[in-house]
Parts: sequence; structure tokens; C-alpha cells
Amino acid sequence: MNLPVRKLVHILMGGFIFALPHLNLWQAAACALGAFLFNLFIFPRLLPGLLREKADPGVLIYPLSVLALILLFPDHEIHAALGWAAMAFGDGFAALIGPWLPVKRLPYNPGKSWGGLLAFVVAGTAGAWLVCGAFGVEAPLPVLLLVIGAAAVVETLPLPLSDNVSVPLFAAFASSLLLPVAQFQWPPAGQAGVALFSTLCVGTAGWLLKLVSPSGWAGGILVGTLIFAFASWQGFATLLAFFILATAFTFLGYRRKRALGIEQEGGGRRGAVHALANCFWGACLAMLIPSWPDAEGIRILFAAAFATALSDTSGSEIGKAFGRLAFLPWNLRRVPPGTEGAVSLEGLAASLAMPLALGAMLAWMGWISPLGAVVVGCAGFLGNLGESFLARLGPWNNEWLNFTNTVLGSGLGMLLWHLTR
Repeated sequence: MNLPVRKLVHILMGGFIFALPHLNLWQAAACALGAFLFNLFIFPRLLPGLLREKADPGVLIYPLSVLALILLFPDHEIHAALGWAAMAFGDGFAALIGPWLPVKRLPYNPGKSWGGLLAFVVAGTAGAWLVCGAFGVEAPLPVLLLVIGAAAVVETLPLPLSDNVSVPLFAAFASSLLLPVAQFQWPPAGQAGVALFSTLCVGTAGWLLKLVSPSGWAGGILVGTLIFAFASWQGFATLLAFFILATAFTFLGYRRKRALGIEQEGGGRRGAVHALANCFWGACLAMLIPSWPDAEGIRILFAAAFATALSDTSGSEIGKAFGRLAFLPWNLRRVPPGTEGAVSLEGLAASLAMPLALGAMLAWMGWISPLGAVVVGCAGFLGNLGESFLARLGPWNNEWLNFTNTVLGSGLGMLLWHLTR
């Protein structure tokens, strides 16, 4: 049977989410296990036309993922339910609508489209909102958009993992991280005005100095205003430190980079795509800072995203300028400088020193504790190392790899913060 019918079944199975509030842990787990056994032994005989092949793993992974969600969040069913909703409604509608929308394919994954990504966000957020209503949970719409939007990005990544695993687990853990924000708080109008004026001044100076392109000026204004408005001057200082250091490292040894053909395109000037790739996730996290119950935790999450971007840029640019030996960390094979995922000893030293320096700066300003500074530095370095392994998963657009890198680094920052407190 064709794809639309299979995906309609995939979506309709999400209707069972609304039974979860009326079941205890073991009843819910038993139902998920029963669904797995049904799909394994009975479903292929009743409706064989729905299967892509005789041993279709999708119909078996789906109930196993639901079972895993139920067992991972025994005391917080809402997180399991939102993970399930992302898989059923978001992923389901993305696969159903994406192929039929005349929208451009994603540059890093030709098998996915912008139309499918939009369908995931809209349908997934609507489903998440209904699920929260069924559970009696009040969740701000920006938080639900962030949870589902992040899961939508995960769904588009060329990962060697079924969407029925990566999407629900990521969405559930994102929900557990973000749902504590009980009420979204907007910044005062005066602070937003100061943020816009300050960012305009800095952005225009960067454009006049030919450090950013016109599109980079516009992207920087957007990101900078959001960060200053929600994260105050300390957050803006974090962004400014990243921009200044990243720009300096880009122009350091530029002649050698140009001779090797590995220099930053556009004469080193940063465009909007660079601003969004490295800073957009940080801007999203900045918007949660006034509302977050753990004040230092969300600041560390925010700072770790920029520490990862700084670690990546400094390590890459220093390695290209001064590195004598570039190699792949998973097999230690020597490769030409500038190879995606490659590292050098000089670059590794810079990629460790720079995030630690950023954390130290924030601790000196009193925004985070000394322990938080160490966490930020370690998360930035480890997140940057993770990029080398992410690069192995498929042909990546560099900007999307950088964006994913900041998400990974911030997640590691929160994990390390909880482990060290």
C-alpha cells in the first residue's frame, strides 16, 4: 500500500497518547508491549499491504520507542507523551505533506524538504498543545515551538538511526529540559530598545570595517537584539566576545589559508548564514533566560552554545593557519588541512583554551560561578570534538553542521552542570 496510507496509520496511532493520563505506569507499558507483539505477529497477516517489506522495522520500532519513553519518564508522563506526539504528528505529517509541497530540498539532506520541516513544526506543535491540554499542563507556546522545532531539525539530519527512535527520544528529553519554564517572560520595552540601539551600533561598525556582509549585518542585528533584550549585557558580551575572537582567528594567517585554498569565503566577511549557524541556537536559549527556574543552569546552557562555536572556529582557523599535521580523530589518519572533521594539535590546543577563556570571562563578570565556567569550557571543547564524529554521518552542509554542533555543546553543558552540582 502507498506511503500516504501508511503515514495516516502512523499519525492515527498518536490518538492513543490521550489514553496515557488514565493509565498507570505498568498498564501503559503493557499496552506498548502488546502493540509491539501485535505488530510482530498479527499486523503483517491482517494488512500486509501496509508494510514496505516482509520484515518492516518501522512498525516494530514505533511501539518499542513508546515503551522506552514510558519507562524513561515514569513520574513525568507528559514528557513521554510529547515525545510520542512529535513522532506521531510531527514526523507523520512531515512525511505525508513534505513530498507533495513544491518547496526546495534541504541543502544538507536532499531527501527532506523545507515543506516537510514546516509541516513537522506546525502539526507537531498543534499536537503537543492538545496533549498538554489532555494532561492539564500549561506550557507556553514558545516552549512547545522550541521543543518541536528542535525535534524537527533532528528529523531532517542524515543520522544512521530510525526517525522513530531519534525524534521521540530527543523531543522527550527536550521537553524535560524546557517544560519547567512555567510562564514565558518578555523583556521590558526599554531594555528591548537599548538592545536594538546597541546592536545597530556594533553591527554597523562591523559592516563599515568590512568584517560582515550586508546579510551578515542583518543577521547579526536580529541575533544580537534578541540576546541583549533577553540575556542583558552579559549575554551580549558573550556574543561580542565570540564575534571578535572568531573574526580575529579568521584573518590570522589568512595568506597561508588563501594559498592552500582553505580560507573563509567572501574575503573573511561573515554573512547571515554564518551568524544564524553559530548564534541562532544561543539566541533561542537567551529567550528562556528570564523565565528559567534554574538561573545559572540556563546561563550555562546559553554560554556552552557559544563556547562550542568558539571552540570550533578557533580550533579550525588556528589549525589551518599553523597546524603542521591534520588528522581524523576516529582513525588518526592524516588528511589535508581544512578537511571536514579533521583536527590538529595546534587547533586542539586553541579549541580547549578559548571556551575555557570564555567561561572565565563570564565568571569574572559574576554571571556564572567558577564551577560553571569550567563546565562551559569543557562542554564547548567536547561539543567541538563531537563535530568531527558528526561529520562522518553523511554529507553535511557546513553551516548546518555548525548549528548542530552548538545544540550538542549546550546539551553537554546542561548534562555536566547537573552531574557536578
